[in-house]
Amino acid sequence: MKCGFQAWMNLLAHTLASTLVVFLAQATALGQNPPSTPPPAPAATPNVYESVRRAEEDARRHANLKGARDARFGRVDLARQQQAIRLQIEALYREPNSEEKKLLRPSQQLGSDFRAFLKRGKTGIIKLIPDMGCADNSVIVVASEHCLKYSMPGGGSSYSFRTKNHRIARLSDLTFSGGAFKALGSMVRGILVDVGDVPINEVSAQTRGMRFLREYKLTPDLIEAIKEDRAFAAGKSYDGFVYSRSVEAKMGTTYLLRSAAYNGTLYKAVEGFAYNELAFDDRRDVIIAFRIVGEERDGITIIYHEIDSKRSPSFRWPDKVDTVQDNKFTAARIFEK
Repeated sequence: MKCGFQAWMNLLAHTLASTLVVFLAQATALGQNPPSTPPPAPAATPNVYESVRRAEEDARRHANLKGARDARFGRVDLARQQQAIRLQIEALYREPNSEEKKLLRPSQQLGSDFRAFLKRGKTGIIKLIPDMGCADNSVIVVASEHCLKYSMPGGGSSYSFRTKNHRIARLSDLTFSGGAFKALGSMVRGILVDVGDVPINEVSAQTRGMRFLREYKLTPDLIEAIKEDRAFAAGKSYDGFVYSRSVEAKMGTTYLLRSAAYNGTLYKAVEGFAYNELAFDDRRDVIIAFRIVGEERDGITIIYHEIDSKRSPSFRWPDKVDTVQDNKFTAARIFEK
């Protein structure tokens, strides 16, 4: 036993001595041949604590929902479940908070440059962040630096001229994605047209390109509306202009948008509870003129002028259509206005 112990100690001493020799040789080499360039400074850590805090709050809401469903003996605490669902849904349709609004605030310089225009009625200036695939449901967090920063519903890429707020794409009038403007809201007839380099302060109901938008008749028939959607996806030509659901975003260009948000019902479900998503929206038929006035590293700034706003029609549903019961949802009235 002593012999084995002594041999082990000798081996350990030899290993330590060899390691020391190698370390001293490397230190000497570094002293003789200093690196030609200093190592790069570590990148600054992004300030994402507020976003992480919100993500943790969302996770707690989700845990509360699960806890309600997994109550003892399988009995569901309905009040607790409804509260958890309400929090989850309200998070999806909430307005950006004060910190998020700072990120979406146009520069003071641009606000100053267009002060005279913005003093006119029904005008505005907004910033749009490119769509980077961030989830529009704040309970589902996309853990990229960009999405943690732009944590508001829609990621700052979609805007509703009807509610004057950044929203999820489904309830928006305009989305900035892939270098293009898109009008892709749910149950919304969105029509965009590029009218060229027309000063936005000169745009009126008589501007070329406006006639088609003003005279276009909305169909109340759902099947016809779907056919029209496909036609506008391909682009409709009229009087030298192309009207479609998307256009390339360019500086020095003015655009016209008609966004008619149909009234009706659009059921969504959370944990078996169904609710009408359109109850969280202001359904109107608007015509907007807008123009890019600034391009920043993280987005673009546009100014806009509301040309017209009126009530929207409702869809006339076919005789046979899936209902809430057909989809096996349990309808709850706790979310109705």
